[in-house]
Amino acid sequence: MRFSRLAILAVLAVGAAGIIPAAAEDGGERAALREELDRLRKEQREKIDALEERLRALELAEREDRRRLEEARSEAEAARANATRAGDSRLRVVFPPPDSYPDYLTRGLEFHGYLRSGYGINGKGGRQVYFQAPGAGAKYRLGNETETYGELALVNNFVSDPAAPSWKVQARLSVWTPENLNDDETDSSGDFKLGLRETFIEAGNFPWSPGMKFWAGNRFYRRHDIHIIDFYWLDMSGYGGGVEDIPLGGTVKLASAYLGGSLDDYEFPRTGRIAKNTLDLRLYDIPLPLGRGMVCLASSTLKGGSYTSDGAEHRYPSASGYGLTFAHTRDLAGGGYNQVSLQYGRGTGSQFTPAVQDPGEHLRDTWTFRATETLLLNTLDPLAVMATALFQLESDGSPENDRTAWCSIGGRPVLGLGGGFALALEAGLDYVRDETALTAEGNTSEGFLGKLTLAPELRINNEFLGRPVLRLYCTWARWSKDFKGRVGMLDEMNPEDNPYRDSTEGFAAGIQGEAWW
Repeated sequence: MRFSRLAILAVLAVGAAGIIPAAAEDGGERAALREELDRLRKEQREKIDALEERLRALELAEREDRRRLEEARSEAEAARANATRAGDSRLRVVFPPPDSYPDYLTRGLEFHGYLRSGYGINGKGGRQVYFQAPGAGAKYRLGNETETYGELALVNNFVSDPAAPSWKVQARLSVWTPENLNDDETDSSGDFKLGLRETFIEAGNFPWSPGMKFWAGNRFYRRHDIHIIDFYWLDMSGYGGGVEDIPLGGTVKLASAYLGGSLDDYEFPRTGRIAKNTLDLRLYDIPLPLGRGMVCLASSTLKGGSYTSDGAEHRYPSASGYGLTFAHTRDLAGGGYNQVSLQYGRGTGSQFTPAVQDPGEHLRDTWTFRATETLLLNTLDPLAVMATALFQLESDGSPENDRTAWCSIGGRPVLGLGGGFALALEAGLDYVRDETALTAEGNTSEGFLGKLTLAPELRINNEFLGRPVLRLYCTWARWSKDFKGRVGMLDEMNPEDNPYRDSTEGFAAGIQGEAWW
């Protein structure tokens, strides 16, 4: 009996030894699971807290944007009310600061412009006059501009998926005034011009025409100019529409545009106001030795008629014509280039613009030949240079004494002196022989005009076209006796209003600021 009890106790002890470790093992696993669960709960709480904090920050930023806009609107209304109480008839608008606008209102907005303004005097002590050879199509502009001119352009890009079609709206205002005219007064001649230079819509990147752009409205259309004489040798700007960047293989592209021109001065009873129609076809980015080429063919036509002016009836003949342009451009390092152009135009295309010409009996027989060369170098740091040469021969279509020849050569080096200082020197020489204009002795008008300008400048950088710039200038010019009384006129309708009417040389000095962005 004693043995049996001992055996039973031994068996129970062995069983308990096996059960106790198993129970301990189950308890450890549960503790580990509990710890992992607690960790996951903590991480989720931290993520939720972070998201709630970010949401609160966004809500605060939105409320701040709304508050700033409300403050700006209140300031504008208060300024308007104060102006009204003060009896000021001019409306003053206070715009909110740019950083107060929400991003969705400004992400596709661009603001561009151009401005030149200043004041100068002539060598006689009066208001500055400019020096340009009679019959020349342009003048060397440094220290030879006597007006304020500005442009303001707003562009809105409709931003969406980069792979989706692109849309753009652009509008550009311009203002021109004599240098001494401001917004509080008008001079006796009413010389204040406010223009709407561009108003067009552009779309592109459609799935069926990737890379091509379509447009309609009024725009600066693929213009080419010589900066130092402000001369646009190809300017088909106007109202119309077209398509650009049509791929033709390789880098070659085609642009096609219809452009219209009109003037209110000529109205025909049967056809209404005169309208000139131009089709501009242009190949560009043509691979050529040492550069790339461009070919433009602009054909045009207009329907004429009879019109009344000064109580008399006049005839504006129906006419047509074309303008043909070839240009070769070689891109140089530093943003420089060398460009050569050759042009021939006839009839309504002889001016290489869609604008309507003044009527003439021989309009369809008018023609123009022009050749230009322009060089821009930015790689001679601290020296930058632009130089040009031009020859133009044109005819007004008359059977005899119909031609005007214009030759021009000049350049402007700009030497950087460090610290934002620079020194610009511009020299230009023009020759004109005009068979359509006679001297007082009855001879063909023929002669030279030379102009020299020295201008110390403050510049944003040493690049030739770097702007803004502030400059002082001194300009001296001399011209042939055939041009006496025809250079330096303030008003061509009043040739006596000319401080240099009895001279063959002149002087000017002044200050000017110029910028574009």
